[in-house]
Amino acid sequence: IEYFIDRREGPRLGIAASEAGVISIVELRGPVELNGADRLKQVLADLVARGRIRIVADLEGVTFLDSSGLGALIAGMKTARAAGGDLHLCAPPDEVRRILKMTGLGGRIDVHPTRQEAIAALA
Repeated sequence: IEYFIDRREGPRLGIAASEAGVISIVELRGPVELNGADRLKQVLADLVARGRIRIVADLEGVTFLDSSGLGALIAGMKTARAAGGDLHLCAPPDEVRRILKMTGLGGRIDVHPTRQEAIAALA
């Protein structure tokens, strides 16, 4: 597991990347906002560049999601799809689920209630 932490002041986004067979899992903890969105976008792009094109973003630990965070997830999804894979989301807290629905992203990207369901859908 690799850990990347945004070291700026204030709440920080923690990102842990791991593998489950052909699926890459990106576990997010904390706020997905301007301070961490660029790092998230880079982690997702790096995975795809390494041929890891089936990605699950686990949102269970996300405390806040803003437009920058949404943009990073959309960019990751587009990059994975362009390479023949996909990015699915799983386990979003209620507030994050509302944001995904309100912005319409929930209709463009697969959102699963559990990590296991997201992995099964991508396998």
